[in-house]
Amino acid sequence: MRHALALSVILLGGLILAESLVGTDFAIAIGFGAITTIAATNAATFLWLWWARTTPLALGMAYSWLGQAAISIWWFVSGIPHTAPWVTPFDSKILFAVLSIYIVGGIIHISVVQSSVDAVRRVVLLPAIAAFAVALLADALF
Repeated sequence: MRHALALSVILLGGLILAESLVGTDFAIAIGFGAITTIAATNAATFLWLWWARTTPLALGMAYSWLGQAAISIWWFVSGIPHTAPWVTPFDSKILFAVLSIYIVGGIIHISVVQSSVDAVRRVVLLPAIAAFAVALLADALF
């Protein structure tokens, strides 16, 4: 945990330094570029682990990291001036497809955890349904 916290502080400092040197937009692009590359690499790694049948969590991790990579690419591309008209952050069916991949990864994680603790299989979607309910409520209130 100490290593993760120290690395977080170092990365935060590096991104703040980058912002002061090259500006906010470019520093954000650097951050999104880095996480996109890391996420795509992690997705490929977990897809290989799933194919090799090494862990039941591998497919959920592959979906989650692929979803993260796609969301990062989406935000990066949508911020580029004069981009294609179908690349908009909120008004696109493609974004919904990307979000679906990300959400499926989360549901697969929940399913594996529930099966690990012998939970009833019928409740696998309850956490996801609750997440959507909380999101709807938060959007309605704020």
